[in-house]
Amino acid sequence: MRWRDHAVTVAAEALGETQAAVNGSLTRLRVEHDDKLFVLVGRKMESTPLACESTPHLLDSLAMVRRTHAVHAYFDPATAKRLFKAPTWDIGEAVFWFFCALS
Repeated sequence: MRWRDHAVTVAAEALGETQAAVNGSLTRLRVEHDDKLFVLVGRKMESTPLACESTPHLLDSLAMVRRTHAVHAYFDPATAKRLFKAPTWDIGEAVFWFFCALS
């Protein structure tokens, strides 16, 4: 987002994340790619050549992930054939069985 927004705060708001979280992600990307990715030019952040070159590929990947999340499988617990396990501490199991006995 920063490549378009030119500000971490704006990008963080658009992503629904904190500025610290976006800065942390950006720091990890910088280390991973050994590139600043964004540099201050005057009072504005500008993309490095690597960031400009990577942007279309990253946007394509992000769009693919968003399309995948947009497909919601219907789940009906009454007809589900899958076995679900819910590990609990001993007290959690005792409380669960107690409430099952009450119903």
